[in-house]
Amino acid sequence: MYCTFCQHRTREGRLPACLEACPTGARVFGNVLDPDSEIRWVLENKSPAGRAIGKENGCYYQQHQR
Repeated sequence: MYCTFCQHRTREGRLPACLEACPTGARVFGNVLDPDSEIRWVLENKSPAGRAIGKENGCYYQQHQR
């Protein structure tokens, strides 16, 4: 089984279950084509050197610096 981004939930305007369950708020979901979306802001401002380190299957993966 693979992730479907909870299509049954997002079609109803709800967030994917993993976002609601994440206790630290480390996951961000949204439309990267929307310039006002949270995910767009995160990709432009929070990732190393202003970019994500990888993209696979429509997901952006970022490396966290400690």
